[in-house]
Amino acid sequence: EASAAPAAQQALRQLLLKGYEVKNVTIMTLETTKQYSDGATQPGVALTLQKATSMAVCYYSLFGYMALKDSTLDAEANCDVRGTETDTYEFVESPQPSIAMFRLNTLTGEVGYCYYSREGDQPGRTACNPQAPEAQGAKQIGAYKLIAHKRDDPSVFRVNLITGAMSICYPLTENNQTRVWCTNYAR
Repeated sequence: EASAAPAAQQALRQLLLKGYEVKNVTIMTLETTKQYSDGATQPGVALTLQKATSMAVCYYSLFGYMALKDSTLDAEANCDVRGTETDTYEFVESPQPSIAMFRLNTLTGEVGYCYYSREGDQPGRTACNPQAPEAQGAKQIGAYKLIAHKRDDPSVFRVNLITGAMSICYPLTENNQTRVWCTNYAR
């Protein structure tokens, strides 16, 4: 019999920002809570959350959950996550007048750039350029969003809704190759 893959741990606030939905809340008696946690001194709460094919179960003491302190919401050790999260994408039109869009992976923060291209009398084509250079390294899982501004400039703001960090991403053309370049995050 195959054993289940170890569960990843994430904070409840992070799961909610990533689009997980609470499916069930169970209040457990002290006796039941002691079966899961030897040192329990008060009843417990178990939350079941789901996003696509991924499921999370979060455990709290009843009074800790009722207090809803930031330390409770941000504690990664309280929530076990199983399954795979599906990447979702957001598209934002380039603020500069053109037929171009930024593509954002809202889970990883990776940014790409797609545009319409036409040569002579030939029908046009859609071209998507490689992701920002930092996409090749490990990305912090989060909840990302692109925000266009009102200037006549092709850049957009990329924000991490969990940490509050932001960067600016813009198309950069070098050697007839356009790709996205994003600044380092700042808070």
